[in-house]
Amino acid sequence: MKKLVFLFLFLVPFTSALTDISQCQNLTQANEVYRLTADITTTQKVCFNITAENITLDCQGHKISFGGGTSMRAILVYQANRSTIKNCIINNTDPIPLCYPFSASDNYGILLYKSADHTIFNNTISVSRHKDFPIYLYYSSGNNITLNTLKSYGLFSHTLILHNYSDNNWIENNTFLPYGPFASGVWISRSTNNTFKNNLFYFKSQAFWILEGKGGFDSKFFNQSIDETNKKNGKPIKFYKFIKDSVLTNLDTYSEIILANSTNITVKNTSFNGTNLVLTWTNQIHILNNTFLNAPGDVIFARRTNNSEIKDNTIQAIHGMGIVFYSKSKNNTIIGNNINTSYQCGYGVHISYSSDFLISNNTIRTTGFVGIGLHLENSTGIKGSGNRIHTENQEKAYGIYLAEYGTGVEATINDSVINASNCEDVYFASASRTVNLINCTFNHSETKWYSTNLHSVLNVLWYLETWVYDPTSDSYVAGATVRVYDKDKTLQATKTTNQDGWTKFALKEYTQNATTTQSFIPYYVNSTYLAYSSSTKTVYLDENKNVTLELSVPVGNVTVQIAESITISLPVSTVNFGSLNLGQSDNTTDNQPHPFVLQNDGSVKVNVSINATPLWSSPSASGTSSYYQ
Repeated sequence: MKKLVFLFLFLVPFTSALTDISQCQNLTQANEVYRLTADITTTQKVCFNITAENITLDCQGHKISFGGGTSMRAILVYQANRSTIKNCIINNTDPIPLCYPFSASDNYGILLYKSADHTIFNNTISVSRHKDFPIYLYYSSGNNITLNTLKSYGLFSHTLILHNYSDNNWIENNTFLPYGPFASGVWISRSTNNTFKNNLFYFKSQAFWILEGKGGFDSKFFNQSIDETNKKNGKPIKFYKFIKDSVLTNLDTYSEIILANSTNITVKNTSFNGTNLVLTWTNQIHILNNTFLNAPGDVIFARRTNNSEIKDNTIQAIHGMGIVFYSKSKNNTIIGNNINTSYQCGYGVHISYSSDFLISNNTIRTTGFVGIGLHLENSTGIKGSGNRIHTENQEKAYGIYLAEYGTGVEATINDSVINASNCEDVYFASASRTVNLINCTFNHSETKWYSTNLHSVLNVLWYLETWVYDPTSDSYVAGATVRVYDKDKTLQATKTTNQDGWTKFALKEYTQNATTTQSFIPYYVNSTYLAYSSSTKTVYLDENKNVTLELSVPVGNVTVQIAESITISLPVSTVNFGSLNLGQSDNTTDNQPHPFVLQNDGSVKVNVSINATPLWSSPSASGTSSYYQ
């Protein structure tokens, strides 16, 4: 007999409680809907602190205005899940700073801290100071961020941060407005599998920075879904990942081109308008003979990029830097580019935390509020030659700016022109190591150190070319020794002339640090060769110089010791008279043929006895040569 079992399921609708609020407070009641009923202006570190599950904060279009401090949070969700934050207008009330001087504030509009599954919907958030962020996710995954407008104005003030395993987030239909220098719309670090659709990016900054973060490389952090429905300034964004051995074409329709974890990629002979190029963890990238006009943000931004070349490009940056290499980039070349930057903080070339670069034959010009031609930060093995740097900015204009926050800067720049119109040609912002300027044209009085406590050193060097000449033979002397002594008669360099009697030195005019200058001139240049009398000239090396050193035969008694050597040779050991007719005679007096030659190859005189034997023997001539003439 069969038995029927009936299961009755009663669904009881869940209703959240409603609480109206009008001031900053902790939101601690799970499943509660809090409705903001008035605008708030606050200087508290945290205005709303959400600490329970499934809380909704509905601002109903009211404002939360915060400011006056650092590390402030308008809304903080701390280790709680499934909250909803909607319809809020969040403003940081601090004044918008200029890009110089820099001071980080670290104020956030919304911070999700070690939490998940939140909805952030229809909010307008604006922050103003350096390193302020509208929305920051830290160890927060599975969130839905939709229909928000996010604005930032300070340096490094990215409008959305996904940091440290903030994975599987859905970001759609948002508007990102990063106005500040060195900012981006979305900054992703050590997070994966996030999806971006139909987002709009405006103004003149990069849309995305995608980083692997601290803790070592893992390619999964480049697994992001960024399709072409995302647009910047009305043009789609193109995201390439894990590609290799390709020449990319038809790129001029994109506003931003991102290459992630890719190798041996070429971008060449393309005219871009309003496009920037982002490289992250790439190798052997070739950017050749392109034109980048009206580029937003940093025109070419490369992070962890090695063995690559940027060559013969025309680069116009209207907001940001021309070329940037950052974070352990190595063995790259920047050659033959024409770079122009404008607006505030428009750096021509910026190398940060990287090594082994060749920067040659570039023309760099900056305008705007603060500009730097060549900015070197914590980088070593930098070599440059043939560059032309001109900065003409309103507030600060640095030709070469050297910054250090750990390892220092080591650079050698030669044969270059550095001209800062109203500031320092060379500026040491911190304790860089050693910078050598060889044959560089710059204003020596416009070299400055930020502090007298800095131990960085500037060496100014010029070329000295020397020729060693022998007037007695009217020829230049190969193999002559040339020695150079400084003003204190200390030997600085020794070289040997080449086959043309020439050699070249790079010698210090002076060494300068934050407090003192040490001069090395005049130099005493001396040449010696075998038994010739030496020649010395005095040279004031405050620019490139050349000098001819004339040797002369010594006058007076010279004692020469010659080792004894006895060597005899017979260079011509055969005489051939050819065929002679009967009655004909020949001899060697006319050197036809040449006679026997007995030669002394030694170093002493010797007596030589020569014995001859019959030249011919013939039965009819009795074996003697007297029968022959």
